[in-house]
Amino acid sequence: MPRKSVAFSFMRIAINTRLLKPQQLEGIGHFTLETLTRVIEQHPEHEFHLLFDHYQRELIPEGKNVFHHTLFPPARRPFLFDWWFNFSVPFVLKRIKADVFVSPDGHGSIHCPCPQLTVIHDLNFVHHPEFLPKKYADYWNKTTPQVIEASQRIATVSEFSKLDIAATYNISPNKIDVLCNGVNPIHLNNDLKRQPYFVFIGALHQRKNLHNTLKAFELFHAQHPQFELKIVGQSLFHDHHMGEKQAGVQWMGRVDHLSLFPLLQQSSGLIMVSHFEGFGIPILEALQCNVPVLAGNNTSMPEIGGSCCLYADSSNVKEIVDKMKDLSTVDTQENAWQAERKSILEKYTWEKAANLLWGSILKTVADATK
Repeated sequence: MPRKSVAFSFMRIAINTRLLKPQQLEGIGHFTLETLTRVIEQHPEHEFHLLFDHYQRELIPEGKNVFHHTLFPPARRPFLFDWWFNFSVPFVLKRIKADVFVSPDGHGSIHCPCPQLTVIHDLNFVHHPEFLPKKYADYWNKTTPQVIEASQRIATVSEFSKLDIAATYNISPNKIDVLCNGVNPIHLNNDLKRQPYFVFIGALHQRKNLHNTLKAFELFHAQHPQFELKIVGQSLFHDHHMGEKQAGVQWMGRVDHLSLFPLLQQSSGLIMVSHFEGFGIPILEALQCNVPVLAGNNTSMPEIGGSCCLYADSSNVKEIVDKMKDLSTVDTQENAWQAERKSILEKYTWEKAANLLWGSILKTVADATK
């Protein structure tokens, strides 16, 4: 049990950092890195114990109050998830006398010996299990209610996801904290001009709706052959669309951020008509680059993108085509668009996300003392 009398003056905070692998960060990995880097820097009075399942640990170096632990086995499959979270993690938490365990990737321990904060970004596996290999969908649908029960608090990244989690698992919204994602500041190169191409950014799998995006772009390209679609991302769960040859489509694989932002800034818009999103970091990245967005009209995307985005039904190819035409003509210098863009970028920052995460950690420890 945590040392209740000293929990706020000094804490040993253990954090699941499985997803911190250089050159392999997706959305949840970026959330983990950006928030933890700031939390650790802002709170040198506490110890942070980072729990890895690998030895590529350089993204957050060890320091006076930062300690690395590599736990066996590499947790990349459902039965290995169970082993890592329910046996390896509790063993280390007891050994280091952790005051709280933070898991930012939706997984958690059902045998956690200390207060636990679990960040669940979305419930895609509940609403669209068909988008995932069956063993993963079955695993998350089985274990997530158990993890929620074993956690003092739950956090998520949008109001949409908070309401969804509360309704799906019949838990009080008071148990759920809303955090956010952010985007790092960049220096815009004013010499870069918009070019006739769209950009898609994201892991390549069914929830991102690449199938309908490609069908819509084929129709759009037939009428506007000067346009291209540049697809940034790598295949997840072996999506069969990866690398398909199609006129005007360029598959770019993973692109580092130094190259991504100029690519975005010169584009005519970001295409993100996903079937399901808990947040949608690429929306912020596009707005940071002063670029308009075509997003899905579902889940969290209207909440995040506001009036800076155009929206389409992700299942309606004709509507996506029509909105691609509108996207190519958006005037991003218009005053109202710029005002909304500024408001969104001020609302969603990594500094705010880190502060909210820290507040949720404190609530988790406090809840355990009641």
